[in-house]
Amino acid sequence: MQRRTSVFLLGLFVFSLFMPFASSNHGQPHGMLMCWDIINEEDGCDIYSPTDDLSSFASDFVQSSYTFEMVDTSTINLQMNLAIHEFNRSTIGFDDITIENPLNGEDATVSDLLRDVENVGDGGAPADLIRHFFDENVNGALVKDLLVDSMNTTIGDLLTGFGSVSGLSTGYINGFTDTDLGSISCSSDPSSDSNFESAGVPSNAFNPPICVSSSATISLASSTFSLGNVSSDDLERAYRGMLAMGTTIETSFDVFADAGHKSTFSIIPPEYASMVSLDPLQGGALIPYSVVDSSAPVNQKYYSKTVNNQNGNTRIDEQVSMTIGHLSTPSTSGFSVNPDKSGLELTVTLDLRQESAATLQVVGALNYLDSSTMSEWGISLLDNDSAASIPVITSDGIRMAYHNGLVPSLDDMLANFPMDAIGDSIGEFVPGTNVTMEPMAFVESSDIPGYDPGGRNYQHSSSNCPDQVAVGTPLYFCTTGPNAMSDSYPIYISSSTEQPFNMELLEMMKNQLPEDPTGLSDAVDENDLKRVLDAGLVIESTFEADFLSGITEGLDLPSSSMTFEIILPTWIAASSTSDRIILQDNTEGTPQLDLNLGGSGSYNWQHPICKASSYEVSAECANPPVPDTLICEATEKTCAVSDIVFDVSQFDINEWTQSISVTFYLEAEVAVYRLMVPDEIRNELSMDGTSVDLEVLPADLLKLVLDIVGGDDVTEKLNTTIPMGEAGDLKLEVSSDGFETFASELGGAITTNIHAAADDLVANSDGILSNVDLDALAVKTDVTVGKPQTSMSDYYPIAFSISIPEVTVTIGVADGINGIIGGSPTIEITTKNMLLNPVQQILDNVASGMGRGLTMGFLSASGTGFSTQSVDQSIDPIDMSIYQEADLSFDGFVEFSLPKGIILDGFSTSSGKATSEMVDGRQKITYDTRALQSGDSIQFALVITWGYIVSQIWIYPAILLSFVAWRVYKRKQKKAKKAAAKVKALEYRAKKGGLSDAEFTALGRGNDSMGGGMGGPPTPQGDAWADMGGSGYSGGAVDKELLDLYDD
Repeated sequence: MQRRTSVFLLGLFVFSLFMPFASSNHGQPHGMLMCWDIINEEDGCDIYSPTDDLSSFASDFVQSSYTFEMVDTSTINLQMNLAIHEFNRSTIGFDDITIENPLNGEDATVSDLLRDVENVGDGGAPADLIRHFFDENVNGALVKDLLVDSMNTTIGDLLTGFGSVSGLSTGYINGFTDTDLGSISCSSDPSSDSNFESAGVPSNAFNPPICVSSSATISLASSTFSLGNVSSDDLERAYRGMLAMGTTIETSFDVFADAGHKSTFSIIPPEYASMVSLDPLQGGALIPYSVVDSSAPVNQKYYSKTVNNQNGNTRIDEQVSMTIGHLSTPSTSGFSVNPDKSGLELTVTLDLRQESAATLQVVGALNYLDSSTMSEWGISLLDNDSAASIPVITSDGIRMAYHNGLVPSLDDMLANFPMDAIGDSIGEFVPGTNVTMEPMAFVESSDIPGYDPGGRNYQHSSSNCPDQVAVGTPLYFCTTGPNAMSDSYPIYISSSTEQPFNMELLEMMKNQLPEDPTGLSDAVDENDLKRVLDAGLVIESTFEADFLSGITEGLDLPSSSMTFEIILPTWIAASSTSDRIILQDNTEGTPQLDLNLGGSGSYNWQHPICKASSYEVSAECANPPVPDTLICEATEKTCAVSDIVFDVSQFDINEWTQSISVTFYLEAEVAVYRLMVPDEIRNELSMDGTSVDLEVLPADLLKLVLDIVGGDDVTEKLNTTIPMGEAGDLKLEVSSDGFETFASELGGAITTNIHAAADDLVANSDGILSNVDLDALAVKTDVTVGKPQTSMSDYYPIAFSISIPEVTVTIGVADGINGIIGGSPTIEITTKNMLLNPVQQILDNVASGMGRGLTMGFLSASGTGFSTQSVDQSIDPIDMSIYQEADLSFDGFVEFSLPKGIILDGFSTSSGKATSEMVDGRQKITYDTRALQSGDSIQFALVITWGYIVSQIWIYPAILLSFVAWRVYKRKQKKAKKAAAKVKALEYRAKKGGLSDAEFTALGRGNDSMGGGMGGPPTPQGDAWADMGGSGYSGGAVDKELLDLYDD
């Protein structure tokens, strides 16, 4: 394009100044006799003076301005303005104009008269002389018309070879302005051009000049611009788009000036272009076009060059060059390369949503191609672009070239993308994987969802491209507005795998890990990893992805970047902040793959935990939570609660055995729901470019980890030993079963050490302790790990419990009262397991109650029993922390149950963290130990009820009542025996007539002891027998005696 344009311009400039100007051989000053009016004796021309001829060494004196304004690719407007001070006399017919010589009256031609003037010879005719003969008829034409016709003919001849010339117009003007020549005033009126005709006009035969202006419109052929077979309708947009894309075109041509000429050349670009540079060694200037046209943008420049040869005597020829480029305006700034954006953006997408049917897709977004890539790929937009500089061709430029036939086919570009090499590089990431790719092909954005609009056939809309085109013309590229020839809508190429293949993300990750002899990495399966991420674990790993370098290695690509995208399997995507892993590589250095998994799992620790039926299962809280059921607040990262139950069922004072017996049992449990991971641990969770972060560890995750490390696939278990003193070492295997086994053995080991400590206590007591028998005391431990839930949660804790089954501990004087009286008592401590011998417990309670006395004089009696004065005990703050960095402490609840009849009346705390209630007639106190962190105070009064007192002294009245009952029983037994003897005697007497032996003897002696006197009956008595009608001596007496006996 530039070549033909420059040739055209050259043709415009190299033509000789077609006006045949006269030259003057000046001698001494002389007058203009040809202008003398013989009749009026007036001179119509100024006096000829050689000093007025500024081209004293040349035959011509002409100042000219040549302006070429390129309207568009099809039109150039040519404007020529000439100020003629001296002109060739033959061209305008002076050889054929005959006048009378004023000196001799003879006829002569004007040329001859000039030739006869002293030292003029064949010199040119000055302006005054030409104007004087303007209206002379020369062979049917006026002199002034001959001058115009001569110019038109020459212009037409020179411009015909570069296109059709239309609108050619030549005429006389009164003046013109040129940036170099300045403002020139002209005259074509012969009646007022001399000092003799107009007062005040300087006497100068060469001034004012005769000014002739010629304008023409040149229609250029499309082949002028070397844009192939682009139609004339599309040529303007194509050329404009080339400039907007950053293309610059250097134009070279020849400028000249004959002797005596001063010529100014001006090249004005189209309204969308500007002259951007020139060769400073060649002269010329780039001048703001606003100097000529005030409405023009201030940054638009045109080229101007002046060749001054007025004092020369030979022709001057020069070659000059300038560069045309895009005119940047606020509305259309034109394309410039964004340094942060690559010309080619390759996206390699490995879709693992179905790992057994994985697919690979390679999409190339071609934003622009630089000049070196175009050269290597053999892409040329111009037939001859040696004078054109095309730094880049944008995606819009590629569409322009394709749809305008500049590049008949783009398929040759695809040969630069060997897909086999790309498939092999991906396959190397997981050994044994075969990936076969289809050939690369052009695609539209509609074929590849998720990508920005673009494609080989993408069409701009009127909203993003204000180009004015005919209705129905597709806008494949844009030449105006903010998107003018931009790379915003790339050309897309794509390739996919021919067949799905198997590729597992977990295996890809394992291949990047160092060899693991323990088998732990093999034990982790997809479900494990999913649940780990679901629990909030975040894995960030960076490893070298050498396979990416192989994708572009050896390829002649433009500035490119690569994005490697792994669409995560469905089982892992839900637990991560994104459903894909993205690696961006700018082809510099070894690419690093940043693996970021997790961060948005379903588990969220920010919720409260409330009591359920037991601490083995918690429950969701009501909204708002019920205070009595609340275990942990939603703001507590660590939720671990202890529960201690201390039940004292009996407290006996045995006076007879000089001992005190306490029957109790103890149960304690610590339930861990979730744990805050300390920062010191989080900061160390990294190894070989891999970091693991976990803010809160839920119980289910800990269970899962224990399951994994204890699985059958782990060949080397994590074991350790815990020294347990007299019980020896206990083995602890880090696994669910291992912890439970360890806990089941721990209680026995603690019991063994307690028993051993009891023996040591006796041995080291200096005889004070005669016996410490703790054989009935046993400690039991247990750990409940359980299995993790399908969805990670903290509602199912890991619980550790320790208990002492119910046992009676008796502390007393071993040798009883004798030891106390003797002054050297020894103490004995014994235990009895109440669960093993409940009958013995009852008997001991009965026996221990015998002989108690009321020795509680310090108590005050009331209707309910004996009570102490009210107690107000302050408790200093107690640090309950176990592991402060993890916010782990012994916070929880303590339940204390008292024996029946013993009450802490009015029990309360200043913190309000305690409750008291009666359960089965016994007082149970529950206290929240979290109150101890800031200190607390306890208020109560000890009350010993009458019931408790009776339960302790009931044996004494029982013994007394038993003795009385025994005595009554013995008396009744004695009377029964006496009555039986009397009955027997009476029966004997009846056999002898009803008389006793004594009576019978007395009767024989005549005794009147019977009360009737000797031989007569006794005097009757008034008694019951009489009332009953008893009569007769013998029968009545016997019956009455029997009745009296029974009455006794």
